[in-house]
Amino acid sequence: MDTILVAEYLFGRKGPMVRKLRRAKARVGPLLWDKAMRKDENKKTEDEKNKDKSESKRDKGGDTSFLRKVSDSHLLVAALVATVSFAAVFMLPGGYNDSDGMAILRNKSTFGAFVVADSMALVLSVVAVLCHFYTAISPKKKLVGFCLRWAFWLTKLGLLAMVIAFSTN
Repeated sequence: MDTILVAEYLFGRKGPMVRKLRRAKARVGPLLWDKAMRKDENKKTEDEKNKDKSESKRDKGGDTSFLRKVSDSHLLVAALVATVSFAAVFMLPGGYNDSDGMAILRNKSTFGAFVVADSMALVLSVVAVLCHFYTAISPKKKLVGFCLRWAFWLTKLGLLAMVIAFSTN
């Protein structure tokens, strides 16, 4: 994945990303990002630089096709996390007690951690899916990027909570 390209599409600028990569002393890899950035900088004339400064940083939300394509894969991941977390509620670790129907491991502290982490994974991923649904019907293009960023972070947190839930038991 080309980090600079994603940064330019999501945030409308690539300068901060390039500065961070240079500060981190990132080496030229298969994408040769350093050479590409130098060529890109050399191509700009003074008129283009002044024009860029006078215009807004980018027509925020003007081109949302890339964001909508990226959101498809994020929606798939969020839906899978929600599905797995929901299924884990019914198939508790250790199973159920036949006499009273309660979980066998209910008195263990790791079971409590599992329930909390699994619940968090379910809630976070469902909210991420709802954010994706909102972006699909949103008429305001500026909100699409904002909601997709939220959905991305909620999905990451949901994945983390799911990993924690399944590693506790």
